Parts: sequence; C-alpha cells; structure tokens
Amino acid sequence: MKEYTNYIFDLYDTLVHIRTDEGKPALWRKSAAFLKRRGVYWQSQMLHVAYLRLCHEADAALRKELHTDLPEIELFDVFRELVAHPMKPHNLSPAEIERIAKELALFFRKTSREFLYPYPGTLETLARLRANGKHLFLLSNAQSCFTRSELE
Repeated sequence: MKEYTNYIFDLYDTLVHIRTDEGKPALWRKSAAFLKRRGVYWQSQMLHVAYLRLCHEADAALRKELHTDLPEIELFDVFRELVAHPMKPHNLSPAEIERIAKELALFFRKTSREFLYPYPGTLETLARLRANGKHLFLLSNAQSCFTRSELE
C-alpha cells in the first residue's frame, strides 16, 4: 500500500458520529429560556418558526447567488438575527448581540445533540499517523460556530 505524507479528513460522519434533533420541543423551550435570561425575549414556538424562516430565506438567497441546489448557509448569521430582532425589543449593543449569538449557537448545538463520539479506532489511527510523522488536516464545510467546541 502506498504511503502518504498528508492525510485529509472531514469531521462529521468520517471521524466522529453525531446525531442532532432540532425538532424536539424541549430544544425550543430551553433555547427561549436561555435567551430570556440574557434579556432576549422569544416565545418558544415563535423562536422555532423564526429560526426555520430565517434558515429558509438564507438558503433561498444562497441558492440564487451561487446557482446551486445544495448551499450551506452560515447558521451563525441566523442566531445573530434571532438575538438582534426578538419578539420584544431590547437595548443590547452590537457587541452584546454578537456575544449572546455565540453563546446561543453553542447552547443550541449542545441541547440539540443526542450524541457525539469518535468512530471506533479513530483516535488510535490518528495518533499512529502523527507518531509516524504524517501531517493531518481537517477539511470541512461544517458550521464553525459548532465545530470548534466539538473538536475540543
């Protein structure tokens, strides 16, 4: 078998197995409560509807812009919009909106995630490659607002 110097991997469904469920009502109740504690008011069902609408709008715009049927929207923009324009107005600064949107993205992912674990043998294989002087690269189109914390 040919030896390579560089190895490129995708993260999700290649190195790790993950399952999320964004449809469970508890996710939206908990997310609305999370936001309320930060002064951002959403009723849970309205938060879910707004999230889906914003995702749909971003998806349609990106399909048109890129002329593709499978765009990958930036979900952080959706979270930022949910924080910036809730059901009840707030007086948050742009920096506070950005901070809360980052917190929301992490909370949302953690709460929607049912499991996340490396596939059997993954960690050992990566360690063996590194020990043999191989260069490992992660190349992914995953959402950076989720992925960085999940890599840890």
